[in-house]
Amino acid sequence: MYRWEEMQQYLRTQKPMSFTCDSLAYDLGVSNWEATQLIQAYLSYQRDPYSKAHHILHRTGRTRAAVWHVGHTNGDADELTSQYMNDIRVRLHEAVAPDLNRMKVVNPRIAQLVNSTVNALEANLQVMMTAVGATP
Repeated sequence: MYRWEEMQQYLRTQKPMSFTCDSLAYDLGVSNWEATQLIQAYLSYQRDPYSKAHHILHRTGRTRAAVWHVGHTNGDADELTSQYMNDIRVRLHEAVAPDLNRMKVVNPRIAQLVNSTVNALEANLQVMMTAVGATP
């Protein structure tokens, strides 16, 4: 049985509305690493253009605090979109902007370009978040 099939069987039999990696591992009697692999395999399956997945997973939160939700309602779509926008915001503020700012310190001649780029990215992020109704 493929990992995605194991996950699908769990979703079909347990019918969870939401779960964490820890709770999935506990329910199935597997390690957290294996639970993560099951989730990732199912996500790959659900995203395949030829997928027959009936359960749609999406995440709220990050890393160990992530909660996986099962559903395909308007609310689920809003949650997925808000989480995506939050992921972009975190990536910008924790990785992209600090790396660009470090480049500016090492090479002061690119300071104007870096400042313009960071400001443009932040402004565009705000526009996108407003357009999809995500909270900053």
